[in-house]
Amino acid sequence: MPIICWGNLAKSADDTKRIEQSISEYIEDHDFNPNAHQVEGSALYMHRIEEELDHALGSVDFRYLAKDKIMALSAFESLDGWSKIVDSSAGGMLCAFFRTSAVDNNEALLWFETLTSKFKLDMSKNPFFQTTVILSTASNINAFIGIGTEPGHYEGAGFGFKIVNGTEYAFWWDDNEIEHAIEISNIITTDLNVYRAFYNSDDDAIYFYVNGNLVYTATEDIPTVSNSFFFTYWMKNLTAAFRYMYLIDFLFSQDR
Repeated sequence: MPIICWGNLAKSADDTKRIEQSISEYIEDHDFNPNAHQVEGSALYMHRIEEELDHALGSVDFRYLAKDKIMALSAFESLDGWSKIVDSSAGGMLCAFFRTSAVDNNEALLWFETLTSKFKLDMSKNPFFQTTVILSTASNINAFIGIGTEPGHYEGAGFGFKIVNGTEYAFWWDDNEIEHAIEISNIITTDLNVYRAFYNSDDDAIYFYVNGNLVYTATEDIPTVSNSFFFTYWMKNLTAAFRYMYLIDFLFSQDR
């Protein structure tokens, strides 16, 4: 009895493609399908939705960091590199502080800006920041934490978080320097709070997070112009008393 190699047979009466070739193409298409194996509960599905990477602790190498981004990291072991207008400042690993004076309506700020026209804050390059901050009091203080410059001194793009006498806002301004603020509830200003925000150019939206929770997504009046000011911590006292801001850590990234 002759041995028939079915892999070399035609796929069908009206399709001369070999069965083996057809199966290979099907497997290749399947392998390149990003939605393959997305059945709920499957390994790949769980890998994509889990908040924590399912890799062994200590196994992720620095080489896996994005190779086409500009990144900054600080634990505020020093305030060198930051421009300052402050009454007092000090640095120590995982904490620095600055303060207003005890004079009414005194402003204090830290910021950093570009030194070359070839490198600016650019909304089309998905700027991102995260910082951990504590304010000494929630009363009689205004503050801004974010990308760009402090309220009233705008230049180009900017977004972040604004605090007005204990009330917190997701905050941004458009190309016409018009302010947009959305109140964020259930945030205690004097707690250790982690503020995160980033612009996603694919969605044309700014995402605002506090303590890991998405608190607002801005989709209208998004700024588009560049800015020479990358980041600012600003506060103003509303009474003749010291007001402190404690800075724990800072992260920043932008596409190259």
